[in-house]
Amino acid sequence: MTKKKGIDCCEIIVSCQAAEDEPLRDSYIISMLAYAVNTVGIKYIRANGPEDISEIKKRTDAYVVGIMKDAELLAKGCAFITVRKKDIEKVVKAGANAVAIDCTRRERPEPLEELFTFTRDNFPDIEIIADISDLDDAKEVLKLKPDYIATTLSGYTSYTSHRILPDLELVDELKKLTDIPIIAEGGYTSPWEVRQALLKGAYAVVVGSALTRPHVMAKKFIDSTKDLKNAVDILGVDIGGTYIRFVLMNKDGNIKWTNKIENPQEPNRIVESIGEQFFTFAKTNPITHLGIATAGRVESESGVISFASENIKNWSGFPLKKKIAEFIGLTPVVENDANAATFAQWLKSPVKNMVLITVGTGLGAGAFVDGKLIHGKSGGAMELGHITYPGNDRKCTCGKIGCVETLLRAEELSKLVTLNSENLKEKAKIFAWLLDVVKAHIDFQEAYLHGVVRFFGNEFLQYIRDYYKTMFSYNSEEIKYSDIDEYGGALGAGMLSLYYGSGGVRLD
Repeated sequence: MTKKKGIDCCEIIVSCQAAEDEPLRDSYIISMLAYAVNTVGIKYIRANGPEDISEIKKRTDAYVVGIMKDAELLAKGCAFITVRKKDIEKVVKAGANAVAIDCTRRERPEPLEELFTFTRDNFPDIEIIADISDLDDAKEVLKLKPDYIATTLSGYTSYTSHRILPDLELVDELKKLTDIPIIAEGGYTSPWEVRQALLKGAYAVVVGSALTRPHVMAKKFIDSTKDLKNAVDILGVDIGGTYIRFVLMNKDGNIKWTNKIENPQEPNRIVESIGEQFFTFAKTNPITHLGIATAGRVESESGVISFASENIKNWSGFPLKKKIAEFIGLTPVVENDANAATFAQWLKSPVKNMVLITVGTGLGAGAFVDGKLIHGKSGGAMELGHITYPGNDRKCTCGKIGCVETLLRAEELSKLVTLNSENLKEKAKIFAWLLDVVKAHIDFQEAYLHGVVRFFGNEFLQYIRDYYKTMFSYNSEEIKYSDIDEYGGALGAGMLSLYYGSGGVRLD
């Protein structure tokens, strides 16, 4: 990483800006924000307009990255950050040490090459930061040899609106593309994200709203709690292979009503069935939050069933969250059924690291690791039922051969009712093996067994505990039966919708 004359490596640049209609829109106030962060060691400020830059320079010795935004061009979807030669001249004369220029592939009032040439010819000591939004922007600006490339506009152009902020992936791509120092900017709100960006190869990181726009941050806190001010009625739904279960509850998790209907086994009919129950409840209890648990892997943000076995026909790929929202007018939280049951258990037993294995039509599991419910790339984390058990040649409904759920699902365990203790021990060994595998991966404190497995009583549970301990002398974790009933998945889904907030949006 080559050190530049102006900005030092691994530094934080604080963006001190306020739009015309914002409460802090005053150059003196902006300068005091800059002064405040300067007192704790921030040496680099990004500021908009000559008035703000001049006031900041009066009160700090900070290195200032100067910009000028054009609101009209922004509204038209054009390049809008320091896009004219006169803008560059104004911010430099106000005291800027560097100028940031919008280098996106959008319509602009003056050619990009002219802006670079003008700056270098007239202000040779001023560094140039190229604000880009994607890798192609960067490739096009490389020939102009900016002093830095910043990811400022990722997510803010029509061709990058799909990108997730902060765009750490873009930092990584740029680092591979060029030796020009990369400034990470856009959506950085926590020290952890800043550290990640620097470890990805960013030369410096810009932090803005999280530090200098208190009204923006305050609104996030307000929005996270406003749905709790009024009466809360939560409907939790659990879509199983055989039944759909419903739980109506308040925000304390106290259950008002439960119901169970047969699963109609067709995606659109499932939506209609949930809608019918919803509207029935809503006549006397206006539903404010809706959580849905379902068999299969769930992309938790989009609510799409990324994969499901044929226990529910044509369930893979179904956009459940979208379809429910369209049908009833309330956006649900959608979660895998085992994860929902795990959340219900966690509410009763809130340890930081735990696993719950649930046995029904199939075998599912959920886990908390370091206090967070884990999901994985597309909702496939903790699909323990589809781990291959050594020597098992049975074909699973998922299409694989040897899945452990073919040995432990409810249909198999039901055969043990008339069998002797040796058969129980054989199944207990398999459970113990599975728990030992999980322990090696997530190092749980407590494990809970849920579903029909509980019906085999304490003798079966003790067999599992004993075999688990014999597998490794340090295996001393608690293994218990879960005390949540068949409505645990619905309850967990409902409470997840409350914890995430109305509208099905995660607040973490």
